[in-house]
Amino acid sequence: MKKKRLAMYIAAVMAFSMFLTACTPVTDPTPAPGGQEQAQQNNQAQPGAQAEAMGTEPIDGQRIIRLVDTQDVSTLNAHDNVSIIVSDIYVYTHSGLFRRVPAPDGPGSIIVPDIAASAPIQIDEWTWQIPLRTDAVWHNGSPINAHTFEYSWKMLLDPLLINAMANFMFSGQIDIVNAQAYFQQAQEGNEPVDWEDVGIRVVDDYTLEIVTIQRWVVDDVMRHFLDRSLMPVYQPLYESGMNATRTMTTYGSSLDMYMGNGPFFFTEWMPDALRIFERNYDHWMSEWFNFDRVEVRVVADRNARIQMFENGEIDILLLDTAGFDMFRDDPRLRQSFGITPTHIDINVMNTDNPALANVNFRRALYWAMDRTTIARLAGGMIPSPFYVNFEAAVIIDGETVFFRDTPEGQANVRPNYGFDPERAVAYFELALEEIGQDFISVEIFYSDANVPTRVTGEFLQQALPDIFGHDRFELTLRAVPAAGFTEARNYVDNPTGHDMNFSAWGAAASRTRPHRAFQFNISSNPAPSRPNSLTIDEFDEIFAEADTEESRLDPQRHIELTAELERIFLDQVMQIPLWQLVTHTLYSERVTTVFDEWVPILGWGIMYADVVPE
Repeated sequence: MKKKRLAMYIAAVMAFSMFLTACTPVTDPTPAPGGQEQAQQNNQAQPGAQAEAMGTEPIDGQRIIRLVDTQDVSTLNAHDNVSIIVSDIYVYTHSGLFRRVPAPDGPGSIIVPDIAASAPIQIDEWTWQIPLRTDAVWHNGSPINAHTFEYSWKMLLDPLLINAMANFMFSGQIDIVNAQAYFQQAQEGNEPVDWEDVGIRVVDDYTLEIVTIQRWVVDDVMRHFLDRSLMPVYQPLYESGMNATRTMTTYGSSLDMYMGNGPFFFTEWMPDALRIFERNYDHWMSEWFNFDRVEVRVVADRNARIQMFENGEIDILLLDTAGFDMFRDDPRLRQSFGITPTHIDINVMNTDNPALANVNFRRALYWAMDRTTIARLAGGMIPSPFYVNFEAAVIIDGETVFFRDTPEGQANVRPNYGFDPERAVAYFELALEEIGQDFISVEIFYSDANVPTRVTGEFLQQALPDIFGHDRFELTLRAVPAAGFTEARNYVDNPTGHDMNFSAWGAAASRTRPHRAFQFNISSNPAPSRPNSLTIDEFDEIFAEADTEESRLDPQRHIELTAELERIFLDQVMQIPLWQLVTHTLYSERVTTVFDEWVPILGWGIMYADVVPE
């Protein structure tokens, strides 16, 4: 990536986020949102047993980092939990085939083998073999081999389990022969697919083979297997938690039902209160890390978190806008940028409220969004009338070209961040006429742990009737417990159960293939894990073309197809984009970050940072 272009982008974003923080009420920037294994049955996971089996050793002057989250996870099962917090946990407690680490020659990152013994080896244009370390083990000492990964991926793609993260296997960075067809075979009208026909094979105990549909390069293959959903699961516990119909497992519901294999042991979990990871000094990746112990407290109250930071009880504090205003000149302040847009999902399947399926009503809502104010209220975010993130890029003649900098990308940037009350009213009146009503009432729900979406909802509850008329429109709000959020938005099993909700989805693959920003929105992404209930055939067809080898090898065509996807997405209002993420964070003097500047993907590299020994 050209550092000059990236630096200019970061400077522009920082300047804009500084502007947004003026005169802002207090909010809370809650972030939105990897034969069978021959494991010993009598070594099933117990927190103490894991630590005993491998190398935890108390030492003097431990390096302890103390972090804080605003909420916890409901399960550690990375197959079926979409929460970003699972990734935050797995970066310490789990190992996959590859790992992203700081580059040795300056700000940036590289991918190195983790459980893999080397980079993938290309056999032919579509076949890759991945050799594995022979000394990789679970935290209880049980071996990890090629059968471990085969079982894990077969369960991830299991057509009865319908895991929410399964699409990361068949549509992450690369495609794999018959992986999607295997996963979706239970859907009505689909043909049965045998596991033997999927492009995942065990060559021998320590060699995996992957067969792809398109041609890829080695970097694509390694990036694909970075995701935590593709990290191995521990078969004895996964099986012991399986119900009689094999449609769900309790794997990961507690530490007793979880097994790690990473550079840190997960030694203590008090749900909604505390998570503790302790260094596994015998792990093959241990030398990359400096912390001996990681303590993560779960504290929902923002004032309590600020007090904890000022008392030295935590080392890193994510700030809301008021906090940023308070600490804006503090040398400990760092900014980070994300690829995850926050948006409003509209349930067009709710026949009890016909306005939701009316495209002109959805357009009215899109143009009625005062995104500048909304982004400020949400905590100094970047107002976003578009969907594709700022990091999405292609390589043209050896140079990184950001999609948003291209004429095609700029064409989808709406004036005034997509806020036009007069246009919104015109669409609203068309919608009233088309559905034969003179009053529309809609409800939007948000996670009770996510303050930015709550304050956004409260703002819209007043702002939208001011635009459309209080005698013609009302918006009601509903708070949903974080643990029940996914079920509350299940428009398949309960299509009339809700109208709209806030959500945030980001695709890491979009950094190198911009069209992948929409990978969650296509109809082949099975509902209800697909955030948008509205699907469009033309949209699917263009995505399919953009996803081809020909498009990937023709970056200009790829840009054009991505722009057309975004145009349809915005014109039909498949979702209503609101903001792109910017976070403001304080780091205590105890912490030395691995980078002196924010870098894409790895950010500040906090997991590789150092702290003053105690």
